[in-house]
Amino acid sequence: MKRLFSSLIIFTMFSMFFSSGDINVAASTGEDPRFEAIHITDTTATLEWDPIDGAVSYSLQINGTALFDFTPNKFRHDVTGLNPNLAQTAILFYKDADGGTFQLEEYEFTTEPLIIAPPTNLRVLNVTTNSAEIHWVGHPYAIEYYISVDGVYAGRAESSPYLMNDLTANTTYNVEVVASNLLQNSPAAEIEFTTGSSWPDASVVNLRAEAVTATTATLVWNEIPTATEYHLSDGEDFEQSVTAVTYGLTGLSPNTSYTFSLIASNSIESSSEYTYTFTTAPATPAAPTGLTATAGDAKVSLAWNSVTGAGSYNVKRSTTLGGSYTTIAANIAATTYTDTTAANGTTYYYVVNAVNPGLESTNSNEVSARPAATVVGPTQPGSKDDSSNPSGENNSPVLIPKPPGVEDGSTKRTDDNNSTVILKVTSTIEQTADGKSVSKITVDPVDLQKAMDAMKSASGTPKVVIQVPGNTESTNFQLNATVVAGIQAQVPSAVISVQSDSVTYDLPAEVLDIPAIAKNMGAEAEDLNINITIDKVTGATAAEIERAAKQSGLQPISDPVDFNVTVESPTTGQSTSINDFGNTYVTRTIHLAPTSNNATGVLYNPGTGAFSFVPATFETNNGKTVATLKRNGNSIYAVIEYTKTFDDLSGHWAKADVELLASKLVVEGVSDDRFAPESQITRAEFASLLVRAMGISEDNTSKFLDVKPSDWFAGAVNAAAKAGFVDGFEDGTFKPNANITREEMAVMIAHAMSFAGQQPAADVKSCPYLLTVHSSAVGLQMPSLNL
Repeated sequence: MKRLFSSLIIFTMFSMFFSSGDINVAASTGEDPRFEAIHITDTTATLEWDPIDGAVSYSLQINGTALFDFTPNKFRHDVTGLNPNLAQTAILFYKDADGGTFQLEEYEFTTEPLIIAPPTNLRVLNVTTNSAEIHWVGHPYAIEYYISVDGVYAGRAESSPYLMNDLTANTTYNVEVVASNLLQNSPAAEIEFTTGSSWPDASVVNLRAEAVTATTATLVWNEIPTATEYHLSDGEDFEQSVTAVTYGLTGLSPNTSYTFSLIASNSIESSSEYTYTFTTAPATPAAPTGLTATAGDAKVSLAWNSVTGAGSYNVKRSTTLGGSYTTIAANIAATTYTDTTAANGTTYYYVVNAVNPGLESTNSNEVSARPAATVVGPTQPGSKDDSSNPSGENNSPVLIPKPPGVEDGSTKRTDDNNSTVILKVTSTIEQTADGKSVSKITVDPVDLQKAMDAMKSASGTPKVVIQVPGNTESTNFQLNATVVAGIQAQVPSAVISVQSDSVTYDLPAEVLDIPAIAKNMGAEAEDLNINITIDKVTGATAAEIERAAKQSGLQPISDPVDFNVTVESPTTGQSTSINDFGNTYVTRTIHLAPTSNNATGVLYNPGTGAFSFVPATFETNNGKTVATLKRNGNSIYAVIEYTKTFDDLSGHWAKADVELLASKLVVEGVSDDRFAPESQITRAEFASLLVRAMGISEDNTSKFLDVKPSDWFAGAVNAAAKAGFVDGFEDGTFKPNANITREEMAVMIAHAMSFAGQQPAADVKSCPYLLTVHSSAVGLQMPSLNL
């Protein structure tokens, strides 16, 4: 069979079986339709062709892969995913209206050489004050990446991420990342970021305002460890640098909004601003000051200083120190008020509040008053006017009103010639910073003058008693020095007795040399005030006294009380304490529960932490005991119980006397458990015994050549010499270690009795054996001291 014939047969068969899907090669018309790549890169190409007559749809293959099915009116296609620098074969197919499929001749083109694209999705993660991570999506043909920071090469990485270290806090950095296949580099991908601040967020600093009032506030913030200084500003006229984490603002305007900023800094950098806005409180009026109360007959008169801006005042009253208070008068326009509902014999406590519409001030100072019927004084004991002694017996002065909680029996006097004038006073009660209540009494000079005039006709020992109601922890009585000087001159034997709660203090007027004190202070006497303070010891000092007592085996049975007398000059601001009354024994009383025979008055020395004996008497009436302590100076006093014995006193004739004196801290043993009763007593030992028995403080100034400051007895011997108990020898010595003779002992005791205002029962020079007790002197009797 001929080739032509066989070819025709095959064509016919093909036409029969594939007439609906065969592909025909387009007949040549002399000029092929345009089919070309108009844009070629390393991985892409854009193929474009002109419409072909008779074609209704087109399809495209490249490298034998169909890119899309037959689509009408499509004359361009973007090819992607090609390999760089390789020949590509593209074939364009089309169909005519009869469904015939035709193809144009193959079109070949070559992709461009490889071009490395820059990394994509460049970002910065995990930024801290000194580090950051650079992340990106890499190029498939990249082998490594180069990183530059602020235009300076920083390092390389084979893949994302790249860690940047040793950065500076709060600093902006520009980072570029370039992809490389080792033959060529991509353009740079670029990003900018700022490191974290070394300063904490505002929520951590927590700048805030606390204790906000109408005119003040305290700015408070949390400490920033890296800061050495803080700068505050209101953005206007206020700037302040501090190192603390608080700052008090004053001079603010009520009900006003304020914004303050805080900048923290150190020697290297400063933080950004932290700001806080707050509004001051409305203008609450200030508390009234200078409230005073004057008791009358079934009434109390109140007066206070006016308060700027106050519309009115509320008056409140209580029968308890410190409240709670009940309003007894509201919307008072004046600065005075008289409480006519007060009952005689009841102590009332008052405060006043200033009022503005809807706002009330804090309480004024508290004052107390105890209304009572008028008292006429002085009253002679046993007179027909002695209402406290209806029987007419000469044994008790009139005390009207008697101190709260004190029975009549505890105020009896044994001196038939005693005459007493009562001054009832009111007090201003204040609170100290540590919460201690202080009752302040300024005795009216006119009242004190009247008391002096009344005492001029009194016999015996005239006494003016200044009573204050209530029970505060500290009481201060202030007297005009000129009037006291007048009492000294006109009634020299007068005693000024101040009474507060269960404690009294009797100060002989003669112990105060007002002219000499004024001269030493460089002031005039009329400008001076005398303050007598009775202070119940509390807080750290009270705890130290309790510790010292426990360590010494002492049992306190009263609260410690600190008695003080000071003279002050309001003009010069000077003040001096009067603590040494020479040979005048000043009386102070403390009320107790019933005590044993081992009760002892003691002085506590805060400087040494030691207790020493104070001469005292104890009198019990109606189930209560009054301890009367007598000493020629002021300090902290208390009453204790103490029992002491020694092993070597068993069966000794002086056992009871020695134990009594030891329990009263007068005598001491040679050791804790031995007294050595048969041993000789030296001059120094007896002088020390006598000084302790008299309640005299030791002295550091020596007048004897053989008494050295380091000697254990130096303070006592010096005090004995200062008080006139001992004179020493003509050669200027004392011979402290020589055994004392009975005559020497008798002379020392006689001098001590004279010091205390008592006279010996016999002439010691003519009766050297006045003392008939053992040479240890443990059994000596001193009637004036009531050991």
